[in-house]
Amino acid sequence: KNYFEDKGYEVFLINALSGEGLPELMERAYYYVENYEPEPEATDDTVVYEAKPDVEFVITRGDDAAFYITGKRIERLVAMTNLSDDQSLRRFQRIWRFMELDAKLKEKGCKDGDEVVIGDQRFTFQE
Repeated sequence: KNYFEDKGYEVFLINALSGEGLPELMERAYYYVENYEPEPEATDDTVVYEAKPDVEFVITRGDDAAFYITGKRIERLVAMTNLSDDQSLRRFQRIWRFMELDAKLKEKGCKDGDEVVIGDQRFTFQE
């Protein structure tokens, strides 16, 4: 693991029998599939450069003092997640941590007990 990480590779330790480590690996694979952009076709004498936007989501403060998170991926994730199902909720929480939403919300001034809105879902922020 250390050898490959020292070379700049991401390493995921998994156990196929118990399933340990598989959710993290699948989340990372999902990230790459969602963000895949095919290479543009170019002729021999043409060079094409396209900048990929770094912004996956935007956090704003509403007039109602709630924090609104908008972005195609996060809104779709919330819309497709059954928040009353424990397994779905845990998956959502892992992706939330992977996207570092807690840290980004804190940077915007979000505190314990503040309301966070994504799509038509409202959450209470807890540290």
